[in-house]
Amino acid sequence: MRRVVFIVGILVSVACLVWLLLRVDWANVLTMIRRTGPAAWLLGSALYLTSFFPRALRWQWMLKPAKTLPLAEVAGGVVLGFAANNVLPLRLGEFVRAGAISGREKISNTTCLASIFAEKILDGLCLLLALFLSLHFLKISSAPNHLLTWLANGAAVIFGGASLFVLLCLVCERQILKLIGTKISKAHGLVQKLIHAFHFLKNGRLFAATFSLSLLVWLIEGAVFAFFLRQMNVEQAVPRGFFCLAVVNLSILVPS
Repeated sequence: MRRVVFIVGILVSVACLVWLLLRVDWANVLTMIRRTGPAAWLLGSALYLTSFFPRALRWQWMLKPAKTLPLAEVAGGVVLGFAANNVLPLRLGEFVRAGAISGREKISNTTCLASIFAEKILDGLCLLLALFLSLHFLKISSAPNHLLTWLANGAAVIFGGASLFVLLCLVCERQILKLIGTKISKAHGLVQKLIHAFHFLKNGRLFAATFSLSLLVWLIEGAVFAFFLRQMNVEQAVPRGFFCLAVVNLSILVPS
């Protein structure tokens, strides 16, 4: 089954890539690249790389209720996961990241994956905020059946539902563990580790810190989009940059 999912993921990725490449005006792309210049590309790349520090710090703090990990190790796992996502379909790099930290730091793989799940919820909420704010400043409105409306509504339902699921796990933790312990004893430890990964949300300071770092991550990445759009002489570079950021990343996060 895993092999089938892997093959389907590759086929879908290749089909989308071919469809996109056929629609690109390559002459215009080359013109924009030449107009931007190598110095701007280096500066923009350096700005993007700075986002890995708050990403690593955020994950380190999210895992604190389970175990305090060295920031360098967490950062290495984050970079490894991003590198794997560039070559693997279906966001499998997240499993690579979790497996790397779990193996090196002797922490439950379930806890690592659950913390990444919580991380994606924070990312989704930040991106929804970026989308709605950019739409407001760009004065873009879409019809109810427009693709953008479907994306925004779909993302709101998915991340809102995921947030409620995490909240329910935390509020009803004892009842859930008691029920599972009675009915399915083998699953008790697994579910306990999963819920334990959400415990950072119970700590007001940790929650505020991780959410602030999530905002910082996407502010940096939005700034990268805006920077390159400005280099290409695109008007309203800042709201357009954050609009592109939100649409691109929500289109990746929602299916994953």
